[in-house]
Parts: sequence; C-alpha cells; structure tokens
Amino acid sequence: MPDTVRHDWSQATREHRDRQRESIAWAALELLARHGGAGVTMAAVAEAAGVSRQTLYRYHPDLDSVLLGVASMVTASDEAFRVEVLAEPDAPSRLHHLVTSIIEDTAHAPLAGRSVEGALPPAGRDLLRAHERRTEALIAEILRLGVEDGEFASDLVPEVDAPLVLGLVMRADPDRAERVHAIIRKILR
Repeated sequence: MPDTVRHDWSQATREHRDRQRESIAWAALELLARHGGAGVTMAAVAEAAGVSRQTLYRYHPDLDSVLLGVASMVTASDEAFRVEVLAEPDAPSRLHHLVTSIIEDTAHAPLAGRSVEGALPPAGRDLLRAHERRTEALIAEILRLGVEDGEFASDLVPEVDAPLVLGLVMRADPDRAERVHAIIRKILR
C-alpha cells in the first residue's frame, strides 16, 4: 500500500475515533444534564450516543473514563475561547461576548451544579476546577483592562469580583440572558 494511501487511511481512522469520542461525551453530558450522575450508566450512554455497548467499551473501559471524557471535552477549547474573547475591541464587548457564550453554551450549564461535579471522577473534577480558574482569570483580565481604560468602575477588584461574575453567569437561565447582562452592567458602573 502506498504511503499516501496509508496516511489518508490513518487520518480518516483518527478523525472517526475523535468523532466517536465526542459523540459519546456529548451523550453523557446530556444524560448528566437531564438525570444527574445517577442517570449515567454505560448502557444509557451507549444508547444516547447511538453506539453499541461493545463500541463504547472500545473507547471507554468504565464510567469514570466516560465522565473524564466529558470534562476533557468541556475544557478542550479554553485557549481558543480566550483568544476569541480578547479579540473583541473593548472591555465591555469582551465581557458581553464571554457572558453570552457561557450562558448559551450547553456544555457549561449541566456542569455548574455540584451534584453533577460530584459524579465526576477526581481527575474530571480537577479538569473542571482548572477550567473554572482559567475562566475566572479571563474575567479578571477583562475587568482589569476595563478599569484601566475607564470603561468599568474604578473600585472593582478584578481578582475578587471575577468569581462573583462567573458564579452569576454559570447559574443564569439562558432564557433570561439579557437580565444577566443588565445586572452585570449595573455592577460594573
């Protein structure tokens, strides 16, 4: 078999496996959102992902591995998200982009609850805590830039206020996103 064909086949196989892993992680995340940790079983994940249990076990030997895959999926785009947010022209636009993205992101909503976090294996909880710290640091950076540019209230303490903003946003109802933006605007003036 020529090297180019072998390379193309290997690439296609890797891409297929990546799509399968992502499909499994999304299925498990949806189960977590609907039923909490108790509703996530290997059989339920396989059914929700549209794969056989044999295929699921090929990718994940146990439920902890599946749940670690969920946490990994949620945290995988942290740096790309940071770059995307910071590309906005000013601090208010950056904060609006960040808040809107988090509220609309279905991956964050189910993971905001402590009962769901408790369903994750320790390595998954560690990944989510690191993800939360990176998000808080991004909010603090936006707040700091906004204070420096005179766009936000000068009495803000970015490192102290960032976790408060994140807590509000993570628990926001997607149907009331504008209300969250209004509250944050009031806080930042």
